[in-house]
Amino acid sequence: MQNPIQSKLNLSGKRMIDSFKYSFTPYMRLLALVLIGFCSLLPSQGRAQSVQRVVATVNDEPITIYDLKQRIGFAVATSRSRRSKALTSLILKQLIDEKLKLQSAKQEGIEITDQQVQSSLDTIAKRNKLTYKKLKKFLSSRGVGAKTLENKIRTELAWGEVIRKKFRSLISIGSSDIDLELSKSDKKAGAKKKSGKQVVFELTKLTVLFTRGRTDREVRERMIDAEKLRASFKTCRRWKAEARKYRNVKHKHARDINADDLKDPLKSILLKTEPGQVTPASIVAGGIEIVAVCNRKEVSTAKTRRENVEIQLKNQQFNQFSQRYLRDLRRDAVIEFLGRDGKKTLKFKPAQF
Repeated sequence: MQNPIQSKLNLSGKRMIDSFKYSFTPYMRLLALVLIGFCSLLPSQGRAQSVQRVVATVNDEPITIYDLKQRIGFAVATSRSRRSKALTSLILKQLIDEKLKLQSAKQEGIEITDQQVQSSLDTIAKRNKLTYKKLKKFLSSRGVGAKTLENKIRTELAWGEVIRKKFRSLISIGSSDIDLELSKSDKKAGAKKKSGKQVVFELTKLTVLFTRGRTDREVRERMIDAEKLRASFKTCRRWKAEARKYRNVKHKHARDINADDLKDPLKSILLKTEPGQVTPASIVAGGIEIVAVCNRKEVSTAKTRRENVEIQLKNQQFNQFSQRYLRDLRRDAVIEFLGRDGKKTLKFKPAQF
């Protein structure tokens, strides 16, 4: 049975592997022959190997057996992938590409700070309804160090900066491109979507947490605190400071919340609540919830659709430039594979890479 954390995690795993999937060219078949020697990577083998043994070099920069084993472990831990020669080949090729990406970033003078990496990791964990601490603990239980994930994130952030720096001026999306994409989308949907309005909120939510179990007494006492907080509301900014006066109150502020993305009864209540007002207190699983409407506005659905399509088309162009540039880097690279004895077994400056 799949681990609950594993089922939540949508980072790497199959999605990550799929995003780097390549066809098995003659180069890949030769690479697979080299990887047959890496018996320790397969669960059926138990031979000890030095973690610092180099399995490949990319423009003289090494990839070690430890790097390879960690990334294989990461793929297995966060997806339904099984250890195999095909997976090992795929992961090694990912690591080669990542070396090329980091080398390109270095040439462009691009450095990613630890703070940028941590911010991305926190976002990933939050998207998967986890804390980064829990994510690290999960990976550790599978024998995978947190550095493996951090290095992957750092590489992708750096590569994104490279592509933006080199190709931003070449990105061009015209109105006709947007119209064409909208037309395709409407035909696919079977009917043209009607333009209209949608309500977008800026909200602050306070959850007065139950700390002694959901007993009748605890609910009464916490309801009193919730009503006092409702009465104290003046502005969203000041409400957070007011919440600190009470024990165990969780604060959350969110912008650009589309009413269509909310579920009833909260959606219906918010649509009836004016800016500067607070919803009635409602009992939820962990406490009592009150929501202040800081602001609300109506936006054109047609305008929103056009903006979304423009972003989508720009991303497609960036991805095309990314793939072409990475292909050029592979073409110009010198990639060497080393056998178990440390001797070079294959050397490529591969046009077919």
